Parts: sequence; structure tokens; C-alpha cells
Amino acid sequence: MLKKTGVLLLIFLILIISLVSADVEYTEAGEADNFYIRGNGIFNEQLDPADVLISTAVIADPKKVPLVNDLDGDGVQEIIILNGRSINIFQNKSLDIAGSLTLDVPSNERFSNIITFDIDGDSLIEIILVAENNNTLHIIDYNRSTFTENIILIDPVTAHTTGIDAGLVTIGCESVNRCLMAYSDEQDTGFAGSADSTNLYASFFNSTDIANEIILDSSVSFSAHCPPTIRTMSKADYDLDGDVEFIFTYAEDNIATGDAGDDIHILWVNIESNQTVTEEIQVFTTEIGEIVANSNSAVDYKCDNENGNAEFRSGGGFGTALAGKFFTSPLVYDADPLTTGLETIIGAMVDNNEFIIIMYDSTGTKIREFPLIQESEGQIVSNLFRAEIFDDSTSEQDFCIFSQQSTDDQLSLTCGSLQDSDGFGLGNLQTIEFRGDGLAIFNVSHGFDEWNIIVHSGEHDASNSESEIITTFGTLEAEINVGVLSSCFLTNNCDLNLLFRTPQPDGTVVPVDLDGSDSNNLEDLLVLTDSNLFYLDDAFENQDVNAFCGEPGSVDGTCSEFTTNPCLESVWKINTSVEITITAKDPESDLVQVSVTLYDGDSNELTLTSGNISSGTTAPFSFEANKTISAGTLTLTAVDIIENPDDIKTVTKTFSVGPNGVEFNDCTTSVTTGVLGVEAEPEPEDLILTTETGNAIESGFLTVANFTGVSVFIMWLIFMAIVAVAIFQGNTIFNRERGREDEGHKLGIIIIAEILMLVVGTLLGFIPIGIVITIVVLGLIAVGLFFSRIMTGNNSRS
Repeated sequence: MLKKTGVLLLIFLILIISLVSADVEYTEAGEADNFYIRGNGIFNEQLDPADVLISTAVIADPKKVPLVNDLDGDGVQEIIILNGRSINIFQNKSLDIAGSLTLDVPSNERFSNIITFDIDGDSLIEIILVAENNNTLHIIDYNRSTFTENIILIDPVTAHTTGIDAGLVTIGCESVNRCLMAYSDEQDTGFAGSADSTNLYASFFNSTDIANEIILDSSVSFSAHCPPTIRTMSKADYDLDGDVEFIFTYAEDNIATGDAGDDIHILWVNIESNQTVTEEIQVFTTEIGEIVANSNSAVDYKCDNENGNAEFRSGGGFGTALAGKFFTSPLVYDADPLTTGLETIIGAMVDNNEFIIIMYDSTGTKIREFPLIQESEGQIVSNLFRAEIFDDSTSEQDFCIFSQQSTDDQLSLTCGSLQDSDGFGLGNLQTIEFRGDGLAIFNVSHGFDEWNIIVHSGEHDASNSESEIITTFGTLEAEINVGVLSSCFLTNNCDLNLLFRTPQPDGTVVPVDLDGSDSNNLEDLLVLTDSNLFYLDDAFENQDVNAFCGEPGSVDGTCSEFTTNPCLESVWKINTSVEITITAKDPESDLVQVSVTLYDGDSNELTLTSGNISSGTTAPFSFEANKTISAGTLTLTAVDIIENPDDIKTVTKTFSVGPNGVEFNDCTTSVTTGVLGVEAEPEPEDLILTTETGNAIESGFLTVANFTGVSVFIMWLIFMAIVAVAIFQGNTIFNRERGREDEGHKLGIIIIAEILMLVVGTLLGFIPIGIVITIVVLGLIAVGLFFSRIMTGNNSRS
């Protein structure tokens, strides 16, 4: 497998990817929360396209957005593709075909949005969609290449959805057996003069039944109710009443009344505990311009052409104004934390080349439009999505939408926010337009498939706090600079930059980490074009924790560091405190674990281990050097504990402990580069830093002690005993030659010599002061007893 070395190392030397979990599933358009927010990736300007691994599968007639979910609960994610009237299942990044099911529907069938959801509570994920012409709800189980299909005839709504121009259906599920279906009457296939109209309906459905239909809107003649291009239902407790409601949009196009009959209906619908469907709020947004923009009146009051998307692909762009291209599904979230409830936001065209974004509160009351004063230019070519764009204290509270100019094919990103982006409540009234010249290498507004305009936000460049945008064109970056005096602020014309060009343009792009194996939760890209499915693997392989500084493979500035106190270059004094710190650094900022072993391999071995800590965190360890040793082993380890637990980085150092030497805070060893550094704090002139002291007696005793393991205290006592014996024998021989024997004189010389040696041993640090005090006390007692005996003896003789 291709492995990045220099390029990816450069990426992570520059960028620190934040610890945000990647998404391993994609259950419906926009994901389950319909926020269109994804996770982390590295599809940016640092990634060489030649390093991207690409797998391909042929798809003859792709429809809808690809979905990813573990359908059978075996831990392997499945890719679900609606290919014509077949459900194709793929697995793994190599896009291995795992199964296919052909639905029993007409070959020219048109479908609702497709979702994956555990509708029956059996812990298996079902594929759910409606065949609109065939008038059937399909609930499909997949279990290791075996399909089980439950087909439910849509009744009592049969009359509403039959025919080649059946009303378009939107579905959504919020919890087990709590799902909603919205749909309109069929549309007449004739041209102008047909007086058919379409009502808008909603019904409850579960794994076995469709029931409790209600009329949401009654239409007049010559009209049609049309869903947006990207059909989704937001599921949210918008009014904080404890019930999760379904929020969605349909547009009504009425050619008989012109502009006056063109409305967007925003609907907040609840399913009660008894499965009754209740419309809580409906708002008619009249800001939308007249959808009529074509001399073919049959198209004017139809949502699209007979068989789906052909008119989007070849209909001549803005001259073919189909209703689904003029507004968006709603984005529902807490866009204004200062108010109660959730806000609902939609995008809507006001004419053929201008649009606005409209925000509503939890009562359905319009809060404001974005931009506030003028409309944004271009035609809407994406869903609304949440992102972090403005420089404020909250994350992902902003919202954005793409548009494309019909004249110069310029791609624009319009973002709004209710957050105070500059501290003065200005920030161009919290609406900024980003423009990218040369980014639109094809015009999605002239001819786009039903789903390739889908857009998501994510984090693909962690050098800034703003979101990147993953589109059919590639990964884009909004270059935010909204200072009050900046040209971007004054002109409302900021830059939209390309970070990474998708190798397969003009396709539906879904960021997803298919099998969760991408280290540090980095997402790949799933791309569906009109003929192929591609899996774009960034080929990133998680690297081990960085080597310790000075060790093979280490790089100054990124190597794992350590310090010791006292310093390793000097003998440590017995029983001194020792502190060792380790700062392990991981290229991907993964969690690390470090450990220290003092006296490694010795009977006195001591080991301390940290918990799982963030990369770059300094972990301190405290010990006591409680055993003299001439060449002890200090072992330090660091490991990427989650991603590479078996690849442990190790460094070993030698240390010495003696009866005398440096103590805690006398000096430190700091290894932060390839060069060993020693610092002394402070260093008195007479401080002994090594065994090479310049004192022959002391150096000799320390050397023998380190070599034999015998403490210098015992050695000095032995030496004192040897001196005493030598004096005794020497004095005896001396007195014998002189013909006299004076035991008192001999004893006096020995006592004086031993006292002197006791003083010298104390000064050299060989004899602890406590023992000296004990000997002095015992000596005084002995002297006292001696003189007491003499006095007692004298008194007795008198």
C-alpha cells in the first residue's frame, strides 16, 4: 500500500489535526441531523493527488446520493447505491460488490429520497425509499448478501401518486416505527389548458403500515407542489416541547396566478403518540420569484420532466426553470442561542439570478433575511449547510449556501450568522459573500444531476479555525478577513480558494471514513458520477510516536523530549530525590503513553507509567535514588497507545548513585534536540559533579565503592580498623626495639589517629553525621566512665 512519507510528514508538521471523530456512516442526505457537517480530513493543498488511491466501480444509471451504513451489524460498513431500479451494495475501500437487488418497479421508475434507518427496532438497518410511479413503499433488509424486501402499497393515497408524473415524495424517520411521508397529487401530462391541481399531504408510516393522512395544503388549478432538489426532512424539537418534529419544504408553482401563486411552504409536522399526524406550523414564503421561466407551459407547473433529471442535464440552464432548483430543504438548529427554541433557515430564489436566505424562529415568525439589504447574486446550486466561518466564540453556528453566476460561471459562497463576528454587531450585518474565479470548471447551474450539488463542511486545514467546504469541484476554503477596515468587510467580496481539486469532477461527493481504519479519524471521499462510483483514499498511514531526541530517526523540533533532575552526567547522592519528565510527540497528535524505569534490570527496579495523555503533554515522574550503583540503567518509553500500541519508542541511559554526589536541583539533563544539554542550578565552586574530584583519596574510595558495590562508609570503617591495627603493631615493634612497653602510650596514639580519621571521613562524606554524633556521644560516655573509675579508685585507696 502506498505510504506517504515526506508529503504527509510535512502536512502534520504544519497542521495539527483536531481530535474530532470521523464519520463512518452516511445514513441520508446531510446525515441524520441534516446539518451537512462532516469530520476531519487532509484533502487540502498539501496533499499530492498522485498519492490518492482510487478504487472504481461502474454504475450504469446512478440516482440519489450514495449512503453508507452497517446494514447487518457485522462491523463492516456497506455502501448503498440506487442504480436505476436496483439496489447495489458495495463493501471496503476497494468497492467490492456484496449484493444487488432489482426492485419490482417500472424501468423508468422515479424514487423519493432514500434513507437508511432501523425502522422496526431489530438492531438491523433497513434501506427505505418510495417508488413514486409504482405507488409502493420499499423497506429492505440486507444480511450478508441476502435481501429481504417488505413492499407496502401506498393506500389510501393511491390516487395521489400514480402515473408517470406522480407527485414527488419526501420521507424521514426519527425513531423506531415513527416515520413521516410527504407527497402531492399526481400532475397532468398535458400542456397549458389542463386544469389539474395538486394538494400537499402527509402520512405516518412504520415498518408495516401507512396511515393517518392529512392535507397540508389545498392547491388551485394549474399548479404543482414540488420538493427541493435535495429532498430531506429535518428532525428536531424546534419548540422544545419534548417531541421531535419533522420540518420540510415544498414549493407551489401556479401558472394561473403568476408571482402571486408561487410560494414556498415550510411545514413543521408532529406525529403524536397515537400516530396521528398534526401540522403545527405552516409558513408561506412569498419572497420566491415566479418560477415560470420557460415557454413550455407543461414544464411550468411540473416539478421536473417525465423521467427525472434529463432536463437538469441538458435543458439550457437558467432558461429551464424547474421548481426544485429554486429553493432548499430547511436547516434547523440553534442558530441564536440567546432565544428560546430552534431556528429554521431556507434559501430561495427571488428571480433568475438573485436569491436570499431566510431565517424563522420557533413560532414560524421571520427573524430576518440574509443579506439584509440586497440579494445575493447567482442561482442556488447547493443545500444549506452549517459551518464555522465567522470569527466568533461559538463553533458551527454559521450557515452557508453556494450559488453560480449565469454570465461568467463564477462560483460564490454566501454565509450568514446571528453571532457577533466583530464585537461591534457589524460584520457586514453578519453576511459575507466569498467568490471564486476559475473554480467552476463546469456549470452546475446549467446542467446538474439531482445530487451532485450536495455540499458539506469539514476540517481539512487545521491551520485555521474556519471550516473547509467539500464540493463537487473539490475542497474549498473561505478566506475570511472581516476586520472593520478590511476590503473584504467593506465590499462584501471575500476570496473563495481551491485547496484540492477532486480528480473526478461533476459528481456527488460524500466525505466518509468507510471502515474507520484511517488513523486519527481522517475521512476519505466517496464520489458518484453519472457512470462510476469512486473511493478516494488519502492513503494516509498513522505514524509511530516520534523518536526520542538524539536517537536514530529523530528530528530536531519534533522529537520526543526528556529531562532528568539531577543530571545524568554526575553521580547522584544516595537517597536524593529524582524527577524525570517525558514529552512525547506524535505526528498526528494521537493520545500517547509514556513510562520510566529506574534501576532497570536490577533487584531494585522501579517503574512508573502515565495514563493516556495528549501528544506534547509533559509527564513528570518522581523517584528516590535509594541504592548505590556504579552503572544503573534508566529506560524511557513512549508509544502511540491507540493507533500503534505495539510500536514503542525506547531510550536507555546510564546513571550512578554513590554516598556522595549531586542532589535534586543541583543540575539537570535536558534532551530536547540531538545534543545533550546539562544545566546547573546553582553550582557552588566546591560541588562535586563527578567522581573525578581532584582528591585522590575520595576518588579512589568512590571508584572502589562503585566497582565492588560496598558502601564507602563500610570501606572507611575497615580502613580505620586497618590503621588502628597498623598503629598497634608498629608501636609494639617500636617499643620492643627500645626495650620498653607502654600500653597507655600505644592506646593514646590509636585514639588520636581514629579521631582524626573519623573527622576526615566525615569531611569526605563517607561517614554520615548521625553516626559521628553517635560515636561522639558514646566516646563522651566512655570518657566519663573512665574518669569516674579513676576517681573511684583514688577514693578507695585513700
